[in-house]
Amino acid sequence: MLPDGRTAYRIHFLQDDPSAIPQSLVDHRQPPPPPGYRMPEAGGAILRDIASASPRAGYAVLGHSVLGHPIEAIWLGQAPESGAPVFRILGGHHGDEWSSFEVPLSLAERLAEGDGIDAQITAILDQSTVWITPYVNPDGILEGSRYNANFVDLNRNYDFAWNPEEFLPGDAPFSEPETRAIRATSHYDLPMAGLSFHSGATNIGYVWNHTPEPAPDQALAEALAEDYASLTGNLDFWVTNGAAWYITAGDTNDWSYGRYGVLDFTVEVTEDKTPPVEQLEGVIAGQMSATLAFLSEQPTLSGHIVDADTKRPVLAKITVDHSEVSFYSDPVRGSFHRLVPEASVTLTVQADGYEPVTDVFDLPDQDLTLALKRTAVTPPHWPVLTRPTRIQIPNVSTGILQLTRPGSAPAAVIVSQSQATVDTDQLAEGAWTLQSTEQTWIRSILVAHRILDAPVFEGKELVFADAFEPGSRAWAIHGPDRALTPLAILDEGPTHLRLDGSTLDRSVRTDVMVLSGGRHLARTDIFQTPERSHAMEGDIIVGVPVGCSCATGGRHRSGALLSILLVFLLRRRFS
Repeated sequence: MLPDGRTAYRIHFLQDDPSAIPQSLVDHRQPPPPPGYRMPEAGGAILRDIASASPRAGYAVLGHSVLGHPIEAIWLGQAPESGAPVFRILGGHHGDEWSSFEVPLSLAERLAEGDGIDAQITAILDQSTVWITPYVNPDGILEGSRYNANFVDLNRNYDFAWNPEEFLPGDAPFSEPETRAIRATSHYDLPMAGLSFHSGATNIGYVWNHTPEPAPDQALAEALAEDYASLTGNLDFWVTNGAAWYITAGDTNDWSYGRYGVLDFTVEVTEDKTPPVEQLEGVIAGQMSATLAFLSEQPTLSGHIVDADTKRPVLAKITVDHSEVSFYSDPVRGSFHRLVPEASVTLTVQADGYEPVTDVFDLPDQDLTLALKRTAVTPPHWPVLTRPTRIQIPNVSTGILQLTRPGSAPAAVIVSQSQATVDTDQLAEGAWTLQSTEQTWIRSILVAHRILDAPVFEGKELVFADAFEPGSRAWAIHGPDRALTPLAILDEGPTHLRLDGSTLDRSVRTDVMVLSGGRHLARTDIFQTPERSHAMEGDIIVGVPVGCSCATGGRHRSGALLSILLVFLLRRRFS
């Protein structure tokens, strides 16, 4: 079995019988890199050194590869969840494109060295958060293979426009731990824009990649790409629409833009996938000038989305001028940032469980705050689900429709023999909203890799004992709006996590969710309030609320609880 629980029949078969590896894949592998290229182990050490030496940097393990290698990242500038604009830099999706990871690794070094010295770099770090992941595919890099250890092309494994007929796209969207790691962190650090570095050509490509139809923001994306190309110092560096070059499906750019509205670009840095080491300095210098200019872009539209009653942040979908592609506010701070070329825009703001708002705004606007009126009720009892699990919802006449989560396709409800069933095995880990035709229950179901043991309370601190990775993050989910409240990490180690719980109200039911190494860990009702919840495995049967029309999110007590929600566990697991 692989670390994520899937059967590794394919890779084990190929390892047991190397002759079974298709010759085309063997021929595609690069020989070992020449001295001077910094492989994942050396690059990871550089990231850790930067994080330990810089006051404005942090190291994180985003997940692990098929073979267990860490997928390492660093952020620089404003701390995650500060509300600042976020830029995401990725390298090494394809393991035979070694110059693709040298550029982002060199960028991390340059940003750290220039902070407080170089005016352009200091300004970038003053105003934004820059996430850099040089080695998305460490297994492939170590083997000199385009593919990961499951022989999957990771840049065809994202779920927007995923196509099973692509060459080696994986068994399903996000079937691979490497792409799931990028998905997990990107949900909580929504980029305003991003660059994904590759090699094998010299160009910058913009969306769409899966269709020649123009993207809603094509003019803006093309202008940003032109600006980038003009600063590389390479007269042969060109700009292309992705699909105009060649059509791909399930790639990083289209997923970022299609699911989250992120202006994301593919940068091909060298014609030779692994150019001689003596050429790297010149290549990196040109890419550095263009990348720093890209990171210097400031949003023309910024603001916050909040709950009208609690004034706490709301994760909302924002649409500009009725575009077919929307972007989102930050799930923790409610902040949003966007590059918008127009002088005046019509914004439509929608969030699960809230009344939508549409209005016209003049730009640039850097301090726009919109308050949404809540319409949803979140009952007190909801489960944490771990795989393999199915939610069974009897009495489909109550109108259950779907589970939703921004950035993910809605989970379809399967109706059979008067029961609606949702198979959570295909759901991204995290908090999901349950919707019916009449009501919405915000972040009512947590899908987690593992259920945390109850915390130990030391004064106002919470201590969880489990296996944790560097760069873990934690949130409380509580209150009628089920908002995500960051919990400061006071101390972390491989076997414990100490959190600051001084801001939490112990009389209110509070759930805790931790993101560590790309996996979600959760614990419900840490204060054991009368509004009890249960962590569950196996089948969950959810009785849908009947006859409750309140919209205050208030607490229901005693016998009324039965009319709000009945949850119980059938001790049976699916194989």
